This record gives sequence, structure tokens and C-alpha cells, in this order.
Amino acid sequence: MNRLIGDNVDNFHWLVVAEAVMPSVPPNVTAWLHQRDILPAWLEALITYEGRHQVAWWTRRLDLGDDAPETETTRQTSKALRDRLEQVRRLLDAGTNLPRARPAQAVALRRLRESHAEEYGEIVTRLRREHELEETEPLPRPVQRLLNMPDTAFSELVADDVSDRADAEGLDHYAVNQRWKATLRELGNTALVALGQPPLPCNAHTASYRVADRALPLVVSPAERDVITRRMLFLTFLRVRMQEAIHIGQIRRRRYNELVAFPADEYLLRKYFVEYARYRLGCDEPVGAASS
Repeated sequence: MNRLIGDNVDNFHWLVVAEAVMPSVPPNVTAWLHQRDILPAWLEALITYEGRHQVAWWTRRLDLGDDAPETETTRQTSKALRDRLEQVRRLLDAGTNLPRARPAQAVALRRLRESHAEEYGEIVTRLRREHELEETEPLPRPVQRLLNMPDTAFSELVADDVSDRADAEGLDHYAVNQRWKATLRELGNTALVALGQPPLPCNAHTASYRVADRALPLVVSPAERDVITRRMLFLTFLRVRMQEAIHIGQIRRRRYNELVAFPADEYLLRKYFVEYARYRLGCDEPVGAASS
């Protein structure tokens, strides 16, 4: 598959659409797409083409009506892409989201860290240094430029990047990640409100920045149609960028947890297991009190 696709984006996108809409595909195609390093690109391609097919379905509905064969075919293709998109999103989330401790475990670990805060801090500092996760190194100039950019200019740059009108070097750097995601959410809400939809909270899922089919108007002027089409496509490409930004943050958090946070917790658990066990049982007394 790697030899067949290579670096050809068009071939990859064709394969993604075919895999989603065809009744069956060779097993090696689906197996190749399921590779961990392919999953993010697979999801981004599905977001792009699901959004484009939603626009195509809407315009055919306006031009030809609901009952036209072309409208129904496009609707079915859009639904197949949307269903596959959600399946792939769950696959990617399962591979990148960090395991969550049960409430009792989380509380006991937090109390153990607080009880040995100085020692825990020394371990974390050492591990961060060993794995080059310190944030004191000089940032690249493009990243510094983005961090120093006024909010309005940064928002315009991100919007141009979404619309493929600018190559915003440095946006994928971890130091810019939070600002990038916040700005994408603001731009998404602006586009939603312009389409007559309510703004979303800051913790809304990426998929929420999509206008539901039932919310699309059935009667519009040619000028309105052009504006709505542009805004819907903008939201489509914005969801792609959102997914990219979220994935970058997930990768960094997973690396930090695997190399720093989890080993530091494990050290405390091994050294102070009795104390941890008492916290798990809800005991508030100092450890030595149990033997008195």
C-alpha cells in the first residue's frame, strides 16, 4: 500500500472515500488504514470529504429536490462517510486518550503527591530533563513570532491557514497549541453564529462544529447560497485543523505521562505503598498513627 499511495495525497483521499462507501474492499486496505501513524490522516481526510459531500447534497437538494436520484445518492455517500468518520474518531481516541484512574485511586495518588511534594517535584524535574521535556530551551523564531502576535493578527493568520491562504509556520509547535485551539474555537463559533446556529462552549467536541443537515435552509437566493457554501466549507476545514491541534496536544500529553508522570507516581507508590493504601481506604490519620 505504501508503494501504491506514496506521497500522492489525491490517491490517499480516493482510497479513503472508496473504503468508506464501497460495499467491500480488500482486507489489506482497511488493515493499512488502521495503522497508528495513518489514523490521524485517515480521520482528517474523512472530515474533509464528509463536509464536501454535505455541501454537494445540500446544493443538489436545492437544485433537484429531495426525490432526485442524484440527491439521494449524494446523501447516502455523505452518510457513509459520516458513519466511517465516527468509527475512525473512536479508534483514534482509544489510541491517544490517556487511561483514567478510578476516583479512589486518583484521590489517593493526589494525596500521596501532596504528602511528598518536594520529593515528587525533584523526580519530575529529573525525568523532564532526562527526556528533554524541559520548556526552558529557546523557542524557534516562527514560534516566538506567533506567541508575540496580537490577538487580532493571530486570529486572521489562523483563519487564512484554515482557508489555505497562508502557511502559518510554527502553529504545530506545542508552545502555541493552546492559543491555536482557542482561536479555532472562536473562529468556529463566529461561523456557526453567521449560519444561524448557537455558539458552542469551549469544551465542545470537534464534531459539534458541523451544521446539522436539518438546519440547512431549503430556499435561498444565489448570493445566500454562495455565502452559506463558503461558511460550511470553512467549518469543514476548521474541523480538520481542530483535529490536528487536538492530536498534537494528545501526543505531547501522552509522552509526558509515559515518560514523566507515570514513572514518578510509580516511584511514590513503591516507596510509600502503605501510606497509599491507607489513603485508598479513606484513612486521614498520619501513617504512624496506625501502629500507636
